[in-house]
Amino acid sequence: MVEIKYYTISQVVEMLSQEYEDLTVSSLRFLEEEGLVTPERTAGGHRRYTQADVERVRFIKEMQRRFFPLNVIREMLRHSNHKKEKGEKLFYRPLHYDPDFVPLDRAELSQASGLDEARLAEMGALGMIAPSVEDEYDEDDLQAVKAMKGLVAYGLEPADLAPYMEHIEAIVEEEMRLLISKVMAGRSLDEMDTVALRVEELGDELRHVLHAKLLRQAAHRLADQFRERLWEGE
Repeated sequence: MVEIKYYTISQVVEMLSQEYEDLTVSSLRFLEEEGLVTPERTAGGHRRYTQADVERVRFIKEMQRRFFPLNVIREMLRHSNHKKEKGEKLFYRPLHYDPDFVPLDRAELSQASGLDEARLAEMGALGMIAPSVEDEYDEDDLQAVKAMKGLVAYGLEPADLAPYMEHIEAIVEEEMRLLISKVMAGRSLDEMDTVALRVEELGDELRHVLHAKLLRQAAHRLADQFRERLWEGE
């Protein structure tokens, strides 16, 4: 099992202050007071943040940079209750949206998926699942955990997917950069909803096609390497 890494409040500020110059210890405490961030506490009362907490703070600061007020950001973070309305696809709307789905706590998520809580903790530390401000998990979290449960049966652990998560995060960061700098520039707020939704749909299609294409290419390379080894052994 991978060991969960924790950060102090000062370390979080140091990590993110180059991206967000207005982030301070005081402002981070304010976000906690507003219920937007809920770090764990040590027995001595000191805050300790997981990587998922750090990414949550990054999201909040990014939305503040784009002039979203805290009450709107809070609703974005309450993604387990989001409906499939236009424009929400960008911000935490579950991909596997179910209007009858009831958000799950950690124990219920473990029971529904069949994955033990130790591995859930690993997934959370890696940012693979993320609870809402009420510490509840949505449909996408459940699907992700079910997929992980299936992978565990084949010998993979959450820690094995850490590099994969890093690549996904890098891709998402680049997509958001392009979306904001290239696609949204000069558009009205009314246009942004429709355009953002369409661009993401096209981006999804392109990713799926390229992913399938690259998998086929990799499979051909592996097959060629396997045949070469067989010939060498003859």
